[in-house]
Amino acid sequence: MKCSVTQEKLKRLLIYDSKTGIFTWRVRRGGKARAGDVAGSVRSDGYRAVKINSRNYQEHRLAWLYIHGTFPSNQIDHINRIRVDNRISNLRLATNMENSWNTSAAGVGFHKITGKYQAYIYVRGKHIHLGLFDTVEEAATIRRGAEQKYFGEFARRECD
Repeated sequence: MKCSVTQEKLKRLLIYDSKTGIFTWRVRRGGKARAGDVAGSVRSDGYRAVKINSRNYQEHRLAWLYIHGTFPSNQIDHINRIRVDNRISNLRLATNMENSWNTSAAGVGFHKITGKYQAYIYVRGKHIHLGLFDTVEEAATIRRGAEQKYFGEFARRECD
């Protein structure tokens, strides 16, 4: 079993810039990595990760550990939905459900029978019909209002 990295060990190995969200190596790591090089890489799922002691760690979780001293107990939500933006100001603790609210799901579709645009939202597994509208813009506006009502601070935001 591999041990998790501690805040102390993390700070010995890496420098985290909380304003940019970028990790750089504090020390030379075998192979090509030198002190001062940007650590990690982007994974196929769009998140950045760093390998420490043969174990890959998602950088947003390392950022949380670096600043707060412990790994997050829940998920970490990227507020602006940009998976590589690991600035501490862009990260917040979230439950699985709260994290799912901050997704890019549209919640607007064309209703063929009426020829109008419908807005809808899923809340706690329940489909809520928000109405039919003449334009996609009207439907999207209503959908955004429902996101604020039901999801609060976890509602989708336009990317900063």
